[in-house]
Amino acid sequence: MSLHAVPSDTISGKVRSEYRENAVPKVTASKVHSLAKAPGRHNAGGSLYLVVKGGSALWEYQFRKAKVLRSAVLGSPRGEPAVSLQEAREKAMEIRKANREERKTGVPAMPRASAAGATGELFRDAAAKFLEQFGGSWAPSELTRYARHLEVTAAALAGVACAMITPENVADVLRPIWRGPNKKPGALMRSLIERTLDGASVRARKVGDPAYANPATWAGTLEHVLPAGEDEDGKHFAAMDYREVGALLREANDPTLSFLVHTAARLSEVTKMPGGEVVDDLWTIPGGRYKTGKVHMVPLSSGALAALPHLPPRAGAREDRMRKAIEGRGITLHGFRSAFVTWAEETAPIANAAKIAGLCLGHGKKSDNGEALSRVAKAYARSDLMQRRRELLQLWSNFLSHA
Repeated sequence: MSLHAVPSDTISGKVRSEYRENAVPKVTASKVHSLAKAPGRHNAGGSLYLVVKGGSALWEYQFRKAKVLRSAVLGSPRGEPAVSLQEAREKAMEIRKANREERKTGVPAMPRASAAGATGELFRDAAAKFLEQFGGSWAPSELTRYARHLEVTAAALAGVACAMITPENVADVLRPIWRGPNKKPGALMRSLIERTLDGASVRARKVGDPAYANPATWAGTLEHVLPAGEDEDGKHFAAMDYREVGALLREANDPTLSFLVHTAARLSEVTKMPGGEVVDDLWTIPGGRYKTGKVHMVPLSSGALAALPHLPPRAGAREDRMRKAIEGRGITLHGFRSAFVTWAEETAPIANAAKIAGLCLGHGKKSDNGEALSRVAKAYARSDLMQRRRELLQLWSNFLSHA
């Protein structure tokens, strides 16, 4: 779970009423599944809320500590492992008990791991083992710095069982220092958490606990939660909720924007696309125009093919019209790629949809365990993956036309 303070200036008037413990609960065990798809802040009673925003659903517990209103993220009712309403209430109770004990004794207390993870290794213990194992290969200054990162920066994870840590928990730790997957200090902190949890995962398997996906990995996990980088103005790419994209396309009625969204391509790839790159229903982008420097092929869905003949001939006109279509909405053109990935991860009716979506975006091919595929494996996978990408992009097109 992760803890953060809620700015005091936001707790006033109508907003303050959302935090009252005597508010009538709206979340019940039978309604969790449906409410987890409805954007908003749903009261579960006892200062526990189901917060649904930007395609994610999280349990959030509100409490006061040292007269400051704080928030603890207790996991998500979706994904693996999913946290049920009862489990979220138990976690909230642990925090309530820990705070009560701290007020009595004056000694800070960490809430215990929930019953589901009570026998699991806590993050602080896993971090100590990680530092002990690898500390001898680092310079003393590095060891001191890494130990401080794990103790201070990741303090919110300290008393949580490793098996109960979710990608959102890790993202909450990283957000204050995050500038991108390859930029310090966020990238270093993410790597330390990932390696700590890797060790815990191996030890858990040795004692018979079920294996779990590391929530701190970038590819396939945090890349869908944290921004991938910064735009030219130094701001993170802002994505639109994927459920609203179809309506935007119909309202904007702009063929270039439609082509960009249906293909999940980058802005420059679409605006500067010359004639001749599309043959039948396959768009081949040469390495000289693609970010990775390698040829990238995009199978065109019915929506992309419908927009293609109507693209303006000039690159400037294409971009100007697209920017006018999203003006004042607080989103970026690059953010539609994130909306596509979020849709694939959460709702696409196809196996390994998030992995296939990454390939559509031009990310490197990965094996099931996250390692890069060998040249031979790539050769065998190429035809099948192209067909899978074609299928996913057509499902995306179908979704956009009916959303």
